[in-house]
Amino acid sequence: MCATGDFSRTTQELLETTVPKSISRCPGGISTLSLNCRIPPDMIWFQGHFEGYPVYPGVAELDLVLKSLRHFFDFSYERYILDIPQIKFPKPVLPGCEVLLEAAWNEPDLKCEFRIVSCGDCGTGEAPKELHAAGKLCFKDSPGN
Repeated sequence: MCATGDFSRTTQELLETTVPKSISRCPGGISTLSLNCRIPPDMIWFQGHFEGYPVYPGVAELDLVLKSLRHFFDFSYERYILDIPQIKFPKPVLPGCEVLLEAAWNEPDLKCEFRIVSCGDCGTGEAPKELHAAGKLCFKDSPGN
């Protein structure tokens, strides 16, 4: 682990060291991913968010989903316009929290449904399964593609 104040770990680095709980690749159909990971306190996302009460921001949870699509399903989301018809972040993710990302990737329709739930201790001393994020993402061709 990095020294206190060394917020250097990125989402991509987290994914490169995490093995999926389960993955089902279905090119031309709906693929699924189930990924357990611990959100380490040295993630770059915690820098300044917030002093004295670090919280993994919602945009970081969205980044985890997007980078998972690229890392596990080879989807180059950067080439598309992202539409988010539905998203919620009902409970914050704290440093060290164990989470489960479940995603269904519909490649033909360029849509993803996901949820992030706690699957272990999230700094409370308890291990309830709480919803941290859920949403639907749609990708549309950008002009020039």
